[in-house]
Amino acid sequence: MTEAIDQLHERYRASLADKAAELESLWPLPTSSPARDRVPALRQLLHKLAGSAGSYGYAEIGAQARLLEQWLSAWGSSGPRPGAKPPLRMSQAFLELIERLRRTAGDALPG
Repeated sequence: MTEAIDQLHERYRASLADKAAELESLWPLPTSSPARDRVPALRQLLHKLAGSAGSYGYAEIGAQARLLEQWLSAWGSSGPRPGAKPPLRMSQAFLELIERLRRTAGDALPG
C-alpha cells in the first residue's frame, strides 16, 4: 500500500514541471497583461493546483496557488481591462510559483 501511495506522490511531483510550463504559457512576461481569453484557463489551473497540491504534501504550493487565484479574481473578475497590467507583486508571485513548481519537480518526495 505504501509503495502505491509513494508512486502516486512521485507521479504528482513529476507533473509539477508540466504545471509550471502550462502556467508560464498562460501568464505573460511580468510587464504585460494576460490575454482576456486566457484568464479563465489560468484561474482553473490555479484552482486545481490549490486543491491538489496540499493533498500530495505540498501545502505551500497549494496556498500560493490559492492566493494567486484569489488575486486574479479580484484583479479582473471578467478578465482584465484591455491594456491593464497586473500589479507587480502579482506578477512576481506568479514567477515565484512557476520557479517553485520546477524546483519541486526536481526534488525528492515531501517529507
